[in-house]
Amino acid sequence: MPSSGGSRPTGPASTAELDAWFDRQMADAAIPGAAMVVVRDGQVVDVHSYGVADDSGSPITPSTPFMIGSLTKSMTALAVMQLVEAGRLTLDTRVVDVLPDFAVADSDATRSITIRQLLDQTSGLPTAAGLRPLSTPVTSLAARVGELRQVAPVSGPGVAFHYSNANYLVLGRVIEAVSGSDFATYVRTHVFDPLGMRSTSTDLSTAQTEGLTRAHRLWFGQAPSSTPIYRGDMVPAGFVAASAADMGVYLLAQLGHSPAVISSDALEVMHTGIASSGLPDQRYGFGWFDGTLGGARVVSHTGSTTDMASMAVLVPSSDLGVVILMNGTSTLYETLHKPDTIGLAATALLLGQDPPGTIELLYPAFTGLAAIVIALIGFGIGRLVRRPIAVASSAGTPATSAEPRWRRAARYAYRGYVDVVVPIAIVLLVPAYFATDWSVMARIDIGQVLLAIAALRVLDGVVRVGRLGIARHRRPKTTAAALATT
Repeated sequence: MPSSGGSRPTGPASTAELDAWFDRQMADAAIPGAAMVVVRDGQVVDVHSYGVADDSGSPITPSTPFMIGSLTKSMTALAVMQLVEAGRLTLDTRVVDVLPDFAVADSDATRSITIRQLLDQTSGLPTAAGLRPLSTPVTSLAARVGELRQVAPVSGPGVAFHYSNANYLVLGRVIEAVSGSDFATYVRTHVFDPLGMRSTSTDLSTAQTEGLTRAHRLWFGQAPSSTPIYRGDMVPAGFVAASAADMGVYLLAQLGHSPAVISSDALEVMHTGIASSGLPDQRYGFGWFDGTLGGARVVSHTGSTTDMASMAVLVPSSDLGVVILMNGTSTLYETLHKPDTIGLAATALLLGQDPPGTIELLYPAFTGLAAIVIALIGFGIGRLVRRPIAVASSAGTPATSAEPRWRRAARYAYRGYVDVVVPIAIVLLVPAYFATDWSVMARIDIGQVLLAIAALRVLDGVVRVGRLGIARHRRPKTTAAALATT
């Protein structure tokens, strides 16, 4: 699959070049509607819209809200840092000192987890604890935090990085407890309104009034539209809606052009990576990843609500920021980090670098490969069914077979692996990998392909066992008279 374009003329891309490149990327990805905003040297220099917002063909505009997913975490972190700067808590304040009812399934961890460890994702709360609520009915932020008393930490507080929505749900409750306001009111009063983010909201009805785009969970490259996924009980971790124009203003604030909202010192603390993410040259700060791109330091974060995606990149040394917003995505894109690569490639173009690959033609390749694999397995089963069954000898093996025992054992081991081990692994491990269950995976293209492969492999095994049973049933019976004649 080709990348995003290879070598290009020396120097940063112009606005026209970048916009045309972005349009090609969205068309290749089959995204119905998207937007991109670029800020540089303290100004918004480009707000570009692509495609449509709904089934009637209404165009995406700079003021069209998108669900921004985990970019919300940087807003939650900003709110916490405001409270820290105001002296109302410290980074090393223990959560139980702010939320006396907070608990996890480890009393020592309960007493030890701090605000800092929630912000940098080192509290020990597992990734699954922040994903599991997405497949359950909506409750409340307080109820979600209360459920953590049943969650066992996967490491001690401050020991290791485990990205989890759960950390930022707890931070949302911390903001409420310290400020005396609900989370929505606090961020509206202290972040959105002061920055002039007119089309940004924390509730679905307001976002829809502002023109929230329809969402699209891609299925084999097709993009059926649906009402955007929204979780009122998980807003601090990923369910703010914002427009490209508003995100431009937000980028300027993150680059230090709005000291009335947060100080430059606090921003540096937020952007500076502390916990290793497990990737080379990348660490997690407070709601941001701190890494490099072509030798330049970049501060970035992606967002996804499983039917919309986003990416924000800051280049502090160049006073540059980029945000992309997409009203469609897929598990395949998220698994291969396609929205991330598009955001990073756009930034590279603006820095005059060759952009990293964006995995173009991904869905045609995936669909074609899936079709070939399923067709080959199905063709093999068809041939097996049509093949005459060899009658077994009295020794229990086909009379015409001269196959060595070692080879027969290897063949049985291989068949056991592909027809038993592989299906079991798919059924048990795939939902765990995606931190969901088959009721969700069965509606997703990757899940459907893997489920089809598992079912066909089981069918192949059933057919082979059935044929072996028939062959054994038909084998000649050994009689005394037959033995006497040999």
